[in-house]
Amino acid sequence: MEQVVKEDVNEAATRVLTRGLVRKVVTPNGIRYEITDAGWQFVREYEEITAELRGGASTTGSGLLSVSLQQRPELIELLSDPARLDLQYEVMRPEIGVVVPTLNEVNTIGNVLREIPKHAQYPSKVLVIDASDDETSLVAKKYGAKVLRQRGQGKGAALRQAFCALDSDIVIMMDGDGCMQAQELPRFVKAIVSGADMAKGSRFLKNGGSHDLSFTRKVGNLLFVTLVNLAWSGKYTDLCYGFLAFRREALEKLKPYLKSNHFQIETEICIRANKLGLKVVEVPSVELKRSHGESKLSGMRASLQILQVILHEFVSRA
Repeated sequence: MEQVVKEDVNEAATRVLTRGLVRKVVTPNGIRYEITDAGWQFVREYEEITAELRGGASTTGSGLLSVSLQQRPELIELLSDPARLDLQYEVMRPEIGVVVPTLNEVNTIGNVLREIPKHAQYPSKVLVIDASDDETSLVAKKYGAKVLRQRGQGKGAALRQAFCALDSDIVIMMDGDGCMQAQELPRFVKAIVSGADMAKGSRFLKNGGSHDLSFTRKVGNLLFVTLVNLAWSGKYTDLCYGFLAFRREALEKLKPYLKSNHFQIETEICIRANKLGLKVVEVPSVELKRSHGESKLSGMRASLQILQVILHEFVSRA
């Protein structure tokens, strides 16, 4: 029986490759497989179809399905050989990689990591890049996260290191201080599966908000958003907020251009996404107030670093 299952899985893997739902990519670290646009469409339509069927769609007396279902050719295969298609979906299901940079978050990291598997939706793994001198890494390992010691200093350095260490289909970055909520992960994942290259959390969209944003930071964020939107025809409503998700191939395009070592990397990512022509979608996010410790963000220094990266990108032709 085990051999039969293995052969079925191998057949499904071959089928998604030959149908162009995934592609083989050769990298310096070996071969990996990326989901293609057709593959993302398959994942999206499969989930829509099965959700509609679970919701009570049924055949009529003439043996026909509802008009909306008839318009989806994938349904024919789903009904004729559901087990085969289900297996193909299982082979195709994207993996989520969540990146959490930490600096002395021993009191919050456990709660953050405990919630991620509840809301990740797809198979997931968590990578913590840790620069702490407390027991943050021990707590992270207790909750099943892979922990790497950070090379260099700053949030930007941590994220750049993490981006090179993860090969998940969807990569999400969130903070380890408990201000970002894992229950919002499905919003980011849905945006990526629906066709976005990058999903950006915004505290200023409807159903978004912040319990931790001072008036000064709010004004500064508005100023930087306005500059970036004017310079690169952007449509951002929030810039200085690091809850983001990427398609793997979009992140590969971004990586060579990311140079920042500190908090300005969030601005650098947004600018570079626009310059590269990536499809960016904002999703509402509510920022909670930090429950333990103090923020690592220095307002004046971070503002100068953000302004510096905006000016650098403005004069750069690359």
